[in-house]
Amino acid sequence: TFADLQISQNRMARSVAEVRAVLDPILAVSHARAQDEVKILGAFARELDGLEKIEPWDLDYYARLYADRELGLDSREIKKYLPLGQVLDAMILHVKEFYGADLIARPDLPTFADGVTPYELRVDGALQGYIITDFFVRPGSKRDSAWAADYRVYQRDAGGREHLPVSLLSTNFQPPRGDTPLLLDPDQVTTAFHELGHALHLIFSRAPHTHISAFNAALDFIELPSTFNENYIFDAEVAPHYMRHYETGAPLDMATIEKLEASRSFMQGRFMLRQSMLNALDLGIHTLGVKDVLPTDWAEWERETVGRYDLLQTAPVKHLPIFNHIFASAYPAGYYAYIWSDILNADAYETFREHGIYDKRLTTIFRDEVLGAGASKPPSKLFAALTGRETPRPQPLMKKMGFTPA
Repeated sequence: TFADLQISQNRMARSVAEVRAVLDPILAVSHARAQDEVKILGAFARELDGLEKIEPWDLDYYARLYADRELGLDSREIKKYLPLGQVLDAMILHVKEFYGADLIARPDLPTFADGVTPYELRVDGALQGYIITDFFVRPGSKRDSAWAADYRVYQRDAGGREHLPVSLLSTNFQPPRGDTPLLLDPDQVTTAFHELGHALHLIFSRAPHTHISAFNAALDFIELPSTFNENYIFDAEVAPHYMRHYETGAPLDMATIEKLEASRSFMQGRFMLRQSMLNALDLGIHTLGVKDVLPTDWAEWERETVGRYDLLQTAPVKHLPIFNHIFASAYPAGYYAYIWSDILNADAYETFREHGIYDKRLTTIFRDEVLGAGASKPPSKLFAALTGRETPRPQPLMKKMGFTPA
């Protein structure tokens, strides 16, 4: 099938059967958790507004209100503890502690716009490459969203001379106004750490040719270096060092930091169930073989495929006409990569938690082997070098999401 062909080419997963074996346990527990969440939100809506029946379009609204009540997080207050300068300091400290590298600002180097800052990255004094940070929005001349780009990848030319990599870390934060520094919200901090992970992947890769550089890594592996960085943002060992009030310098209390960490897995059953549903549509289509009888009514096929995920038994939204991921992108037979990447991340971080989140042996393997290989080695072998397993375990993600007892 087309799915077999896709997975046989530059993927960490080795077969459709392996994808399903890893993801199916997530589906089972997320379905049960999502059912519980819908019941909780239905009861909350009745209590709050007298709503007799909760509809699909109500769920996100009441989920936000319910999270506000249960977690009690005030985003406007939390931002006061996350000025961009302190977040940058935290990123630099994390690069030092985890990767053993010095990230040094080079404002003397030429740049392409105001507010852009080049950094050089050194390990034991040896230059590894450059990261250019471009944090601020520029209407009309800069696209939306956030990303990391490979301005130049590491390579050795025919004469054996090394060309060091240059990476861009770009976001679209609003620039500060007046004397008040730019205050970030937790999602923006997550974005910055995420894109830093991609940039570091490019910098530390020593694959000798451009076609096997870091950003050519397998679709279901390339997000590990970035999502892994996110684990450290609100960790109790890290957050107190940089989450300080921008005016008073007072640290954010640990109870709030713990709530911030908890918020990342709060009521995730519905989200994981939706991801499982979209994956079922993707693999359902792309595992149809040339000898299979194709559906004559694709709307009915979709209803049957997503029926088990429809908790409220409503007429399903027709995803196929607008599901560009599985036709007009790099993701045909690859939507599973989103959940797979989360599983990889959780399993890898569990390994670090067992030995220490800055364990020197593991951080060296992560830097020199997982990142250093770029796309030159099978990702299953790189994951095994770090964890001892070629296939990730779904249990750490279930634990992280609160689907199983900690």
